[in-house]
Amino acid sequence: MILPHISIVRTILNTAKNKWEWIESVPHIKTLAESKLRIRWLTHNEANALLIELLDHLRAMAWFTLATGYAGIRLT
Repeated sequence: MILPHISIVRTILNTAKNKWEWIESVPHIKTLAESKLRIRWLTHNEANALLIELLDHLRAMAWFTLATGYAGIRLT
């Protein structure tokens, strides 16, 4: 989710122009539409079923991912 970060940058730039007078104009920052993709978390039952079905060498990695909520990058 990038929009909150862009909002902070815009606030800083507007303050730099209007209050601090550090810059003469605020650059335009183009934003893209937010995705309407819904993130769905596994239920405890679904997570347990997944762990039961996985091969041994994948189970520890999947358990770590589920236990920490780590979904930032692909774990392999």
